[in-house]
Amino acid sequence: MFIQKIAMSLPHIHIHHQCGACGMSFQVDAKITALTYRNDACITLDAGVFTDHCHCDQPNRNYIFCRFPNCSQCPLTSESITCHTDCFNLVKELLTDGALRRFWVAATWRNPWPHSPPLLLTSEDPVDDFIRMASNICQLPRLITLPNEIKAMVVQLCGPNLSLWRYASSIKLVKELELAQNSSIILPLVEIESWHRGTQPRLSNDRHRGVIRLTIDARGLKAICRFFNPPESGAFSTHSSRFLYIFRQATQVYSAKVQFNIGLGRLSIPDVPNLQLWDSPAPPLRRSVIQPPRQSFQTPPQQSFQTPHLKRFTTISLKQCHGLTFLSQAAG
Repeated sequence: MFIQKIAMSLPHIHIHHQCGACGMSFQVDAKITALTYRNDACITLDAGVFTDHCHCDQPNRNYIFCRFPNCSQCPLTSESITCHTDCFNLVKELLTDGALRRFWVAATWRNPWPHSPPLLLTSEDPVDDFIRMASNICQLPRLITLPNEIKAMVVQLCGPNLSLWRYASSIKLVKELELAQNSSIILPLVEIESWHRGTQPRLSNDRHRGVIRLTIDARGLKAICRFFNPPESGAFSTHSSRFLYIFRQATQVYSAKVQFNIGLGRLSIPDVPNLQLWDSPAPPLRRSVIQPPRQSFQTPPQQSFQTPHLKRFTTISLKQCHGLTFLSQAAG
């Protein structure tokens, strides 16, 4: 009870599963650094090491480092970033003055909306950056002349946990941030015709019609597209571990807004209920959908003003299946 009271009285710092700099998932015992903003100042905190359970290291007595799912305290505090300590040190060394704030935007906006649940999407492979760094470090200048297929094989054999792999991703992000321009604007989602990361949004002439598709990847909101006719049904057979998609009628998202800055976008969806996440770029026919229980992915009341109720669907191709297993649970 005493420990619980301390946890309730101290501000929480949420520990994320993904590095805000390189985008890679943390491995157990990786040294991590947490960042948060207080009074317009970025605070850097030693968060110990990443654990394989929700009880995080607590090296700081002024904060509670928390990774509990659906924690009632984390959404009530300022947003935070979690980074590999060496990735953050590299980013901090390379960023010029004033670019740290852009890094904060890029890292926090990996969540497509504030306090979104972890989506566990696969990051894009920075193959060319990795090969270029390996060529310089190993003094193998001809490495960069290899065919793309061989480069991809080299990267795959090195494995995703190699430090050089993480550094290549972090440096790629720094280069993008150095070229990015601060241009923060907020637009209603229904007014947007199309948008893709790194571009300016195009406005719609008919905000009341069509279906809006949101594309999400490991870096957050990737694209917005409006359809006046349903997407080709053949696209339904394509599913991905790198992308998730949300489909809503334009008339259902009047309260949703999108904030744009440094070429990135982020959603604000305070009261858009029952969002469905798909791994396919085209919505399926309703008769092809197996609905999850109503309780699935629902958030507690403390989070409902920031995170809508979610349902995540995975598509399968019956042509590639040899059988199906169904798990049922009695009601009540």
